[in-house]
Amino acid sequence: MKKAFLLISYTVLFTSAMILLISCGKGTSDTLDNMNNGGHINIEPTNKGAVTTTSVDSVTSGHAVIKGELVSLPELQTAVHVGFVWDTKSHANIADYPNQYFTLGKQSAGKIRFKRAGFAGGTTYYIRVVARAADFDPVIYGKELSFTTKPSSMEYGESINGGILFYVDGSGKHGLVADLDALVYNFGGGPKWIGDNNSGALFTTGKAIGTGNANTNKIVSQYGTSPIIAYAALTCYNLDKNGYSDWYLPSIDELSQLKKNLYDTPLGLAPGHFWSSTTTLAGYAWCLGTDAVSDAPDQFLISSYATVCAVRSF
Repeated sequence: MKKAFLLISYTVLFTSAMILLISCGKGTSDTLDNMNNGGHINIEPTNKGAVTTTSVDSVTSGHAVIKGELVSLPELQTAVHVGFVWDTKSHANIADYPNQYFTLGKQSAGKIRFKRAGFAGGTTYYIRVVARAADFDPVIYGKELSFTTKPSSMEYGESINGGILFYVDGSGKHGLVADLDALVYNFGGGPKWIGDNNSGALFTTGKAIGTGNANTNKIVSQYGTSPIIAYAALTCYNLDKNGYSDWYLPSIDELSQLKKNLYDTPLGLAPGHFWSSTTTLAGYAWCLGTDAVSDAPDQFLISSYATVCAVRSF
């Protein structure tokens, strides 16, 4: 009887201690809280330093200006990488949505401001400024703010029909969108234009707006669908994202519209040097740098490497 009483007493004490430990444990408390906030893991900073999100201004259907401040730096740091992370659920963080994290590069303590495109119209977003000394260092999160974009208005930079809008035709109802999250980087900046074990391009493809899809189909029929390493047109042809599978490699005129309407007016988008689906001479295709001062495209050897941006029409 006495042994049973002691066993019950120890059990009660152990259970009470575990409850106290759980209730005091910050990690568990955060996990329970996050289960009520979209399931995000709200990773707390483990190093010193402070950032804050101060305001979200100039909100349209697809753009917003985000402001913050790097208040203090972590120990032994003179500058850190700063940026913003956002989502449609509370507690947005880099671990959950790495593609929705935009870095402004390294900077010392002070004000932070940037304009970002790619939001969907009539949608509420949660956003917070973040900072970290290096890629594998702990992330410092600022306070979270929310904002709601205006109803969809078919403005350039708006997220619509699976991508970011960069061209609208004369009807005002149809156009072209780009998947700027599907940029392909490998082997020095992206895939080759040509497929593996193929000779130079001895066929011509169109340059005008509206020819990119036919160009892509023509290139894929020439180079095939089973190379060892996917080439530029096949990368777009195979893309299945955001409920759409009709992506293609844009023509040079379509690519020029993307540069003009998304990159020449800074919208917080990462620059690149993009392949088009338009051939020039035998063995060359047009390529366009969105960060270049000139709007003139370059002729690249199709055995070169460049970035790929898939587009689709609607």
